[in-house]
Amino acid sequence: MDTTEKAKAIKLFWMGLVIQFVGWGVAAFFPIESIRRGAPLLMSAGSILIILCCVALAKAKGQPWYLGLLGLFSCV
Repeated sequence: MDTTEKAKAIKLFWMGLVIQFVGWGVAAFFPIESIRRGAPLLMSAGSILIILCCVALAKAKGQPWYLGLLGLFSCV
């Protein structure tokens, strides 16, 4: 397993998870409606980062990159 790709995947996962939680927090607790409308964009960006994490992890394991797209099922 390639350790640099694995480290990149772990970093992408945590960034995606934090961005999703920030989006959820903005949607749930922010009082200004015009800013709360941007929360789904943050949640979507977090999901995209997690999918990129899955692709990077597949590369790190020596598998084809498209097997990482199975991470789409984790976002459903």
